[in-house]
Amino acid sequence: MSDTEGREYRIAYPLTDGDWDVVDTFQAAGDTAANQYAETHYTGDEWYVLDDTGRNINGGRDQE
Repeated sequence: MSDTEGREYRIAYPLTDGDWDVVDTFQAAGDTAANQYAETHYTGDEWYVLDDTGRNINGGRDQE
């Protein structure tokens, strides 16, 4: 499976109302590959990666 196949993930930034501003949707083989994608494409930003259920894969915050 390549880095572009697998589960759907989203790059998001938190909004002041507690919601997410989703700026990118992509496929990755797993959480590690999703983080690598974010680090490669969003260097310097304070991004969050949400999985296909809306869970922040690095902290567990759910998308409402």
